[in-house]
Amino acid sequence: MWIWLVLGFLYIINALTAIITVFRSHRDISAVWAWLLVLLLLPVVGFLIYFVFGRKLRANRMQDLMTQRLLGIDDLVDQQQQALAAGQPLIGTPGSGGVSELVRTLLRADDALVTTHNDVQVLALREAFFKQLFEDIAVATEHIHIEAYTIRPDAIGHQLRDLLIEKAHAGVTVRVLYDTFGSHDLPNNFWKKLTAAGGQVERFVATK
Repeated sequence: MWIWLVLGFLYIINALTAIITVFRSHRDISAVWAWLLVLLLLPVVGFLIYFVFGRKLRANRMQDLMTQRLLGIDDLVDQQQQALAAGQPLIGTPGSGGVSELVRTLLRADDALVTTHNDVQVLALREAFFKQLFEDIAVATEHIHIEAYTIRPDAIGHQLRDLLIEKAHAGVTVRVLYDTFGSHDLPNNFWKKLTAAGGQVERFVATK
């Protein structure tokens, strides 16, 4: 009986330590809950995993924060938060007051600044999207930035990659950011020719 009491006491200590450790770090809320689950479900072992991998991720996060500070993003975030607190609209368009709470949430959660004079085109249909995407890639002369959740090794995926390789060879700066889980069936060598041509490819939440 006393063994279970000791184990229960140790687990409570483990849980409290996990909560303090994770919430003291400057992380995205999704990363906080992910690490908290690891530490709670894997007592002792979870802390070993955290100290091996968690600190490396934290160092990368601190580097990102330093970059933001050097670029002056922190100052802009503070200015926008102060403007919201004073009831000043950040978007100079009629009827924009309803988005203030969304703006405030994004600023607090991820330092997501409000920007204006953006040119955005919404393409809801798959065919129209890829048609426009390939046309834009074809006429690009300076840089191409692709951010996608799902890229598959099918005909469209290969066409996209080949177009990007062609533009990279032409001297255009090509950067691709895609999601590991959404694009899980991409082979490891899918982007090899693009990176060899000078393109930059990164995965969001790399796992392999």
